[in-house]
Amino acid sequence: MTDNKLSNDASESIGAIVYQFYVALDKCFELEPGESVYIEKFGDVSNSTEQIEVKHYSDSLTDAHLNFWNTIKNWTSDNFEDSKFKYLILLTTQDFGPTTKFASWNESTIDERLTILSQIKDEAILRYSKALEKDKNKKKSQSLQLMELVLEPGSADRLKDVLIKVIIADSSPLPKDYYDRIKTRYLKGIPAVNKEVAMQSALGLIVNPEIINGTFEITEEIFSKQFQEITAQYNSTTIIFPKKHLEITVDESERSKHLNENYIKKILEIEYDEVIADAVTHYVIANRTIAEEFLDRLSSKPIYNAYHQEIINQIKPKYAIASRNAKAETLIDQSKTHYDEIMSMPSPALGNFNDTHILFKNGTIHSLANEEASEIRWKLKLRDE
Repeated sequence: MTDNKLSNDASESIGAIVYQFYVALDKCFELEPGESVYIEKFGDVSNSTEQIEVKHYSDSLTDAHLNFWNTIKNWTSDNFEDSKFKYLILLTTQDFGPTTKFASWNESTIDERLTILSQIKDEAILRYSKALEKDKNKKKSQSLQLMELVLEPGSADRLKDVLIKVIIADSSPLPKDYYDRIKTRYLKGIPAVNKEVAMQSALGLIVNPEIINGTFEITEEIFSKQFQEITAQYNSTTIIFPKKHLEITVDESERSKHLNENYIKKILEIEYDEVIADAVTHYVIANRTIAEEFLDRLSSKPIYNAYHQEIINQIKPKYAIASRNAKAETLIDQSKTHYDEIMSMPSPALGNFNDTHILFKNGTIHSLANEEASEIRWKLKLRDE
């Protein structure tokens, strides 16, 4: 997919990969029950009937262009099982060059296609012969070498089997246009204000390791389920936060299991035993809400990350201000006040939920504080520490 596309610059290679993901996403929307899309298993993008080579070039498709001949070489390789597919599609951003014989390819019979390739090869040999007359050390071009390899007499039957399936999908939309086309075609029911983030979530399904298994397969069942979650999440400008778990009570037995957790140790550092019961309850509320309401929504993960970061961004300056005013003789009381201020501050929005509950926010803070590398702490830092 990345053979000399546009340039060898890394950014262009990344652009070509992203374009491949757009095509894969497009094909996921076309899946029927029981079908799958494969990425880089049989080629760039494949499904039950098509193997698609995705090419992103800036120049035109000419008779000797390496794009075509490299692709045919790969499809006629002994390692490629063309029998799995009804169509072999060369999908390229290139338009046809003004004189290329490929312009009539899709309407041509197998014999006409063989004639097209033979004529192109003969013309390339003639050009090479003339070049040799001027320079005896002139080497064959890479395209001529590929032509001779593809059209060698011993591979005629194999070549016919492949060529009859080949379709050239020229002038495919450029990446930005392809992206917009998918967004327009498949996100019609989502409000305009949410379309972009919904599109990003859909693309996330293509690269999420929890969806793409070891064979780089995306099944219709998994894709449909996850896209339904995206649609439900973004088809309104606001969503009511789930309140099912907000009334949870945690008994003494359950609470005792948390006493060695990092988030409890940090509370004990400021001798604030009386808030431990609430802290454990809020921790359980947050984690149970995530586990039972959101865990299977893979599209929610970027939203959680943004929510977590927003909480951290709010806590950091408040901690710095409180520490700057801290005094040794009142450190514990000031730390308790800081804790109370953080627990009582409103929750930032979680995605487009219109009423993210403060108890969920508090439980999330304790979850973040519980992480080994967390910088969240309640005991304020004196200036001379």
